Amino acid sequence: MSSNPKKDDGQLFLTPLRGKIRERKYAVYDLETTTDLQKVFLAGFYDGSRYRYFESDPAFPETPNGAIDQFLTWLFADDEYVGYWIYAHNGGNFDALYLIRWLMDHAKDYSIEVIPVQSTVLSLEVHEKKTRRRQRKWTFIDSLRLMNAGLDKLGKSFGLGGKE
Repeated sequence: MSSNPKKDDGQLFLTPLRGKIRERKYAVYDLETTTDLQKVFLAGFYDGSRYRYFESDPAFPETPNGAIDQFLTWLFADDEYVGYWIYAHNGGNFDALYLIRWLMDHAKDYSIEVIPVQSTVLSLEVHEKKTRRRQRKWTFIDSLRLMNAGLDKLGKSFGLGGKE
């Protein structure tokens, strides 16, 4: 028997949420790679108002001054995006794997917690080991697991248009 309140006729209803509603800050990122999927040459980041990109010759994720190195070094440099949830569509099959390679090369500075779903990465939490004033954490999430369709189809579904 459910602990949800019942109406006199026996129907179950959901109870309202109690407590403070927490707003979540979020951003999105995307990576562009060579056709063999080995090297990254572009990382893009959008926080809802500003777009920033990081470009290099095609390079492995751990390559100094490569697109991934530029992106993550910038992202982790200050507190601006601490606590953000940062989404990539199909990131768990693709984008997060490049981030993990960079993070493995920087294991002395960052630790990671991965939540897998089957053979993909649903969530990747990055924790700074040498905290300054407070715990610094960034969370990368695969948005495909939340909205299971391609971006073109999703854009059309939400009335935002699709590929031109």
